[in-house]
Amino acid sequence: MPGKIDLAIAAITITNERQQAFLFSLPYLASEAHFVTTKNNSLKSLKKLTHKKTGIIRGSLYKQLITQKFKTNSIKEYPSTDKLITTLNQYEVDVLLMDDFSADYWIAK
Repeated sequence: MPGKIDLAIAAITITNERQQAFLFSLPYLASEAHFVTTKNNSLKSLKKLTHKKTGIIRGSLYKQLITQKFKTNSIKEYPSTDKLITTLNQYEVDVLLMDDFSADYWIAK
């Protein structure tokens, strides 16, 4: 993307593919993935995640994590955290996978 972007400061996961296109500094922040669901959801074990609809941010590496580690293909991708939270509150998905900073913020609201 020559000439389009000079600097990106965001939660961008460093991958081999992205290192081919971009120059990364040392990471300045580390976050973890958190599952978030409603209080009345029956999901009590990650073993049951296979049969649940999982919402993630479009373009995140969480899709790869879910399909490989939890062997599920019931994944719905959304353009923003706001949309993720809305779909969970409207029971369109059973569980969300998001970074811990976003999860903590939305849970506190």
